[in-house]
This record gives sequence, C-alpha cells and structure tokens, in this order.
Amino acid sequence: MHLVVDGICGFVIFSSLYPLVSLSNAFIIFILYNFCAFALQPLTGFLIDKFNYDKLILICLTFVLALCLCVNLNPFFSCILLGIANAFFHTIGGKYVLKNKQNSMSLQGLFVSLGAIGLALGSYFYGNILKIIFLFLIFTLLTLLVFLKDKTNDKETDEKATNDSKIKKLFPREIIIIIVLLLIVTFVRAFCNKGTSYSWNINKNTILLISIITALGKIIGGVLGDKFGIRNTILMSFIISFISIFLTGKNMYLDFVSILAINFSMPITLFLLNKSFPNHEGFNFGLLAAVLFPGYLVGMNEFISFNIIIFAPIAIIISTASLVFVHYKENKYGIIH
Repeated sequence: MHLVVDGICGFVIFSSLYPLVSLSNAFIIFILYNFCAFALQPLTGFLIDKFNYDKLILICLTFVLALCLCVNLNPFFSCILLGIANAFFHTIGGKYVLKNKQNSMSLQGLFVSLGAIGLALGSYFYGNILKIIFLFLIFTLLTLLVFLKDKTNDKETDEKATNDSKIKKLFPREIIIIIVLLLIVTFVRAFCNKGTSYSWNINKNTILLISIITALGKIIGGVLGDKFGIRNTILMSFIISFISIFLTGKNMYLDFVSILAINFSMPITLFLLNKSFPNHEGFNFGLLAAVLFPGYLVGMNEFISFNIIIFAPIAIIISTASLVFVHYKENKYGIIH
C-alpha cells in the first residue's frame, strides 16, 4: 500500500501539478507537498494514536486520491490535500507495522522502503493515466482487505505489556536523549542521501534505480539487524558507508554500495525508538519521518552538496556514535537483547 500511495502522489504531482505552474511555483509546490507529507506526520501520528480512527481515515484517503486523480483542482490546494492525505496514510501504516511487527526490523524496513520506489514509479510513469488508475484500484482493494484482518492478538499484547514494564526503568530525561539522538541519525541519513552528487548521468532510469537501491538498503538493514544483531549491523554500516563516501562519484557501482550502507540504519532507528517510547507507534513513526524534511533541505544546499566529502564523514561518525549510545542504553536496561 505504501508503494501504491506514494506512486499515486508522485504521478499527480508530476502529471497534474508541475505542468500547470511556472518553475518558481513548481519549487513552492515541491516544498509545500513535502512539508505536508513529512513535517505534519508527528501531528497525524498523535491523532491516530489518540483516536484510533484508522479504518475511517483509510476510506477518506481513498476518496481524496480519487479526487486528485480525476478532478482539476487548484494546484496548491491539490498539493496540500495530497500531502496531508499522505501524512495520515504513513502514520496509519507505520502504526500498523510497529504495533503488529514490533520485533521485526525486516518487516519495518520493508514497509518504509517501498515508499521511495512508489514515488519514483509515479514520476517515471507520469502522463500514463491507465497505469496509475490500476495502482489506485489496487490501493482500493488493499484498503478493503484491511477491514477483514484483525490488527492485534493476545501474544502481541502480552509482549507489549512486558516491554512496558521494562521501560519504567528509564528516566524521562534518558528517553528524551534517546529520541533526540535517533532524530539526529535520521537527519544524517536524509542529508547524505540528498546531498551526495554523482558524476554519472542522472535521468528517469537512474533515478528509479537509485530509489530501488535506497529501498534495498533499508530492507537489508532490517534483515541484518534481525539476523546478526543491531550492534554488528551498525558497525557494518559505518565501515562501508565511511569508506565508500570518499569514493563517491568515481564509480557508479561504488555509489550504489554507499547508498545501500547509509540506509541500513533506517529500520534500526524505527525499532529502537518504538522500544524506548512504546504505545505511541503512530507518533514515533511520524517523528522520524518529519526529520527527513529538514535533512533533505540541507542536502539540497549547493555549498553542502559541493563539500559533501567534508561534511558526510563527520555526519556519519556522529550518526554511528548516536546509534551505539542508544543501543547501549536500551541493552543495559533490558529493553532489547
């Protein structure tokens, strides 16, 4: 569903919104959409956690996406509507995955990773309305299937209660420190992903390929975390990304390795935050997503991008140190093993 929703949003933006406005207004639409879709997620996550109207909102999202696909609305209004709808979907989906698969970094990484591919596919197929209508029908079908599946079971409830008893050992100040450090890790990942420039030709095909590699990095990070442990995955990610960042731009395949390794941390940050701050799955997911927005903005800065070889290694060291500290704290208090 994540792939389908982001695919529809990407299609509407590139097919219906950008062609209607000037270049300067297109940039405003880009910023406005990403602000609504990412920066508003802590708010939408908080509302989802508090009121639990997940299924009702999914129905509303179906109508919103249909409206934006079929009706010529004001570009800025459509942009805001799409962004808010996307923010609600992300936090609904994020909560669902974190609540039901709280001990699986692999599945958490899989859910988040598909958004980048969906957005790339939406922009790749812009102008081909039939393919996006097909995606919309898939989304509608999947939405209906959600109503047929219970979200929780007794085993998961027992696991959450056990985890809650362990969380009480953490002081509020320590939880705040953990949250801030995980936000730094997320910011660094977004900054490195956006700020890195490549010497090879960038076109629709390579953008789609970068999105797929980014998604694979998140999936692999979750699989490695489950299989070999968080500490070993952090160490592996640090070594590969730190070395490969100095080789960026020299070879396309080395760049792909760098993109893979930098994204290993995504499911780990999501997993650690949910363990430190349980029963707030929607808010947790939205909080990490919100930090992507300023991270991308900083990465878009020409000075930062031009000097990425200086800033990226420092950022990677800070990010790794933050993850190691959080892992140590949670392991110390028995929150994770």
